[in-house]
Amino acid sequence: MPIGPFLISLPRLYLIAAVMIAFGASALMLREARAKSSAVLWTSIIIGVLAARIGYVLTHLQHYAENPVEIIGLWDGGLSPVFGISATLLVAGWLSARRDVRPTRVVASLLIGVGAWGLLHVIDESMRDEQSPILADVTLQALDGTPTELRSFVGKPVVLNLWATWCPPCRREMPALSSAQAAHGNVHFVFANQNETADDVRKFTLAQRLELDNLLLDRGALATEYGAPGLPTTLFFDRNGRLQRVHIGELSAPRLADYLSAIDVSEHD
Repeated sequence: MPIGPFLISLPRLYLIAAVMIAFGASALMLREARAKSSAVLWTSIIIGVLAARIGYVLTHLQHYAENPVEIIGLWDGGLSPVFGISATLLVAGWLSARRDVRPTRVVASLLIGVGAWGLLHVIDESMRDEQSPILADVTLQALDGTPTELRSFVGKPVVLNLWATWCPPCRREMPALSSAQAAHGNVHFVFANQNETADDVRKFTLAQRLELDNLLLDRGALATEYGAPGLPTTLFFDRNGRLQRVHIGELSAPRLADYLSAIDVSEHD
């Protein structure tokens, strides 16, 4: 979702909304100690985010052991809700008790925020199957000029990557996508280059030593169809061609694995 010049995904927007709701509840329940309660909330939420990241890294340890620098890449959205929520509540209870700020009310305000966050996700999930778009009825060109109908990929889950050679995060995520394509024969990976020539794409893949199937040229039709606010944007479809997930920005290998697991589950439903 675009907000001014910035891009923000719905999960991040839900998290921001939950934090705002928690602060609003705290302001109502702790009017006499608003400054103290705000300090407790900010500290506990920051520690909770760090704990959520640590929990996520621990559950994807094999990848991060091979690429430790990616541990600090919070941009990928890799957070463990269980670790994060647990740490936030524990720290909030402990700090509020030490600072005499009514621990039950501080924790209650956080629980209200957590409840709102969960409700937003439930609503989002319930609306997804009914309102999610399907693979667009468009014809793209392969690098050799052969026309390719996007809907010809229906029948297996589809990972549709909108990218360009000039886009730094697109370039950085390509090795992870290439490896995933080689490892998942039950998923169609489609790389829809945006508004560049076949020569541009060939030069890029040769220079990066990438072996990619389904490299297609798109003149902006897909970005318009799906309202992609920027590059890269990666869309995940189930085997029936219905959109299940959207990731805006650079994909890390662990996050890609999470998304693939989600569409693999829907494939067997």
